[in-house]
Amino acid sequence: MARQSRRKRAAAVIAGLDTFVSWLEEGQKAIEEGAKDLEIDVSALDEPIAEVGNLLEEMSSWRDGLEGTNLEHTYKFELLDEAVNSLEQVLDSLRDVVDVLEGEPGEDELEEALDLVQTAQDELGDIEFPGMF
Repeated sequence: MARQSRRKRAAAVIAGLDTFVSWLEEGQKAIEEGAKDLEIDVSALDEPIAEVGNLLEEMSSWRDGLEGTNLEHTYKFELLDEAVNSLEQVLDSLRDVVDVLEGEPGEDELEEALDLVQTAQDELGDIEFPGMF
């Protein structure tokens, strides 16, 4: 089976995060309606975090392989460097969501988690993954 393109893999992560956003929004509604002891299953972020980590590793490895060569000052290297930086930010945001939602999150934690997830989605959607050639 052929491996999906980086762009398609990123799009799949974004789609998966849409489901998580829906859960967070349902949690907000439940709190507004007086629910107590709300728990959000943050294990749903395990796969998106792993995939973003895989993309980061691929882009970092490719970029690092170009360092110290005459390709280090090319447009391709710039794209790789930007992709690596963006993926690091996305990964940090998703990990922060897990930290924010530990325990019994309240309205403020859900709002912060929503902002973090949506920021991660936007950042991931804006990444330009360079082609091999």
